[in-house]
Amino acid sequence: MKILNYLFPALIFLSSIQPLSAQKNSWTLGVYSGIRSEVLQGSKDYRKYVFGNRLSTPPIEIHVSYCIDSNFYVTSGLAYTETKPKWDFFAIDWNGGEKYREKTHLLYRSIQIPMQLRYDLPIYKNDLFLFIKAGLNLDFPIYSGQSKRFVPDKEIEFTYINDDYTLSYKPQPLYSGNKINFLINTGIGIAYQLPCKIRFALTGEYYTGTRNMTDINIPYTLTNKTTGAVLKYNERLLYRGDYWMVGLGISYTFKIKEKEEKEEEIK
Repeated sequence: MKILNYLFPALIFLSSIQPLSAQKNSWTLGVYSGIRSEVLQGSKDYRKYVFGNRLSTPPIEIHVSYCIDSNFYVTSGLAYTETKPKWDFFAIDWNGGEKYREKTHLLYRSIQIPMQLRYDLPIYKNDLFLFIKAGLNLDFPIYSGQSKRFVPDKEIEFTYINDDYTLSYKPQPLYSGNKINFLINTGIGIAYQLPCKIRFALTGEYYTGTRNMTDINIPYTLTNKTTGAVLKYNERLLYRGDYWMVGLGISYTFKIKEKEEKEEEIK
């Protein structure tokens, strides 16, 4: 990942030039959600289709962060996601038409455990921050019940010139059965912290999966209802866990009293 080659040096550089603004040994508890979209790999040989680049089910994440030094934070927590991409199947675009059928399919659910490092860069009075983060999410898929929900529209009817056509298809997902996927996460965002230590953050991030999770075989048939001619094709899509996300989070920062008392004693 080329982005990682720039992210970690940037973290080190920024920490060397910025004044300390965060409370060392402080804790932050927060919740996070937003819009996300899966990114699938596959062919586009014989049809116009879109699979996975529509907005999917928003995830929900509860996380806790610890300030280890300067404006560096380590973060972990628990998140729930649904890999639920939207399938837009366009009719063959011979006459410029855009007839299609749209349906959302649930591939599988996941429980995720994020493990991330974040750096806050104060840009206005220690209230407004830019931040960058990187890390690894452990993704535990829950496959139960997914096949029953993966039911596509059966056929599309359209007319080209004077002939009537029917396009039928049936996506067949084959799940890898992997018990865990490792998602490499990189992100950037902006945050504002109120005097009462409540913080609002807007984040854009990308997750890169490292294992093949679903192999979707797509056999479909184009039938000329006027002449009776039949053409059969087969295509394939792969999903490795990749998705992008834009989210909004709210959190609260506090300090454990025992640590505050010890610091006062040392002073």
